[in-house]
Amino acid sequence: MDINENSNRLAAVEAILADFSLKMQELRESQAETGKLLRQSQAEIAKSQAETDKQFKQLQAETAKSQAETDKQFKQLQAETAKSQAETGKLLRQSQAETDKLLRQSQAETDKLLRQSQAETGKQLRILTEQVTGISKSNGLFAEDYFHNSFKIDDLNFFGEHFDKVIRGKGTIVNDEYDFVLINGKTAGIVEVKYKARKDDIAKALKKPDTFRINFPEYQNHKIYLAIAALSITETLENECKKQGLAVIKQNGDKIIVYDKNLKTF
Repeated sequence: MDINENSNRLAAVEAILADFSLKMQELRESQAETGKLLRQSQAEIAKSQAETDKQFKQLQAETAKSQAETDKQFKQLQAETAKSQAETGKLLRQSQAETDKLLRQSQAETDKLLRQSQAETGKQLRILTEQVTGISKSNGLFAEDYFHNSFKIDDLNFFGEHFDKVIRGKGTIVNDEYDFVLINGKTAGIVEVKYKARKDDIAKALKKPDTFRINFPEYQNHKIYLAIAALSITETLENECKKQGLAVIKQNGDKIIVYDKNLKTF
């Protein structure tokens, strides 16, 4: 898959995240509207209470004229107040219940969208990872084929010696892999092949003489040379290889160049 297709997939993920953000904004707006309704209800309660207080004060003024009438009106007022408070309480409970219901629905919808978004994002990331891994493996195989063909073209003359054959494979006694090993009667040249060389490839290469002698005891008395073969290698990494006594094999047009002046025997 090319860069444009990867970009399209990333754009799709961003679209999903944007949609999720929009849903969250709608939830916040719903919560704001609910808060507004609750504040209006509280204002109405406060207004009703203020009116009750006003009536009560009027009743107190009239009490001086007629205690009996005052008692009667006071009782009526208490009944009305109780009814008003009961109704207000009912409205508050209904409002709170509706608010809770909306919040639960909004949360459930948000959770659903989030799970869908996470699932889709995870799927896209897995696909992208598989594609990147596939490209990396393909590049590695291309590099191995390129250098393998080059070794044949150059008649296996490397490191100042002629080699009789090239072997490839994995160790069966110690777990290790050998991209190419050049063999003659006294020398083995272990070549670590990379599409793009990295710093830790040097450390991996330096461990291979020990594992090679264990896995292939018939060559345990051979002197061993090490080399990094790469289609892409930085100057800094190339200098580090030379410092560690490793040969550097790299591409030059349709041929390969071998730098082995500082080559060490392992």
